[in-house]
Amino acid sequence: MSDNKNCTLKKIDSHIAKLAHETLKTAELFNQPTTPTISVTPPSYETTVFKKLADDIKQPLERQIDSVQSIADSAKRQADSLEKQVDSVESIAKSADKLAEDSKEIAESAKTSSDIALKESKKADIKGWISIFIAILGGFFLCTLSDKSSVSSVCSLCDSSSYSTSSILSNSFTLHSQEQQ
Repeated sequence: MSDNKNCTLKKIDSHIAKLAHETLKTAELFNQPTTPTISVTPPSYETTVFKKLADDIKQPLERQIDSVQSIADSAKRQADSLEKQVDSVESIAKSADKLAEDSKEIAESAKTSSDIALKESKKADIKGWISIFIAILGGFFLCTLSDKSSVSSVCSLCDSSSYSTSSILSNSFTLHSQEQQ
């Protein structure tokens, strides 16, 4: 940017120097040989009106250049910030993809576990029905026995901890036999 300012100032300076040179040539044309020669030295650029004019033009241009430079710097900062945001979003997207893949694997594992649990529950269901059938069959045989001694022999198979169960069965058998009579 400062090269552009220097170039513009040099052009203005060279233009002013040309004007001063042409002014001197014009003055020489008007010099008559009959008149004595006057040696004129051109005034320095710093003391001429041209310097003030150049400064008047130069100051707004410098402000515009500074303003444009400020806008360019701001745009660069915004571009850098956006680049960082893009990197962040890409990182989040990669994490989301990995999370989705992990979730898919977990879902497949859960499906496999549920299939296994379903098969096991069906086996347990069958075993439960078999147990119920055996219990009903045992109860049926117990009820059909009419002899109290048979009930006590069945109950003697039970250990001492289930004595209360055998006494309950005996009592219920006694009640059942009395109802039938």
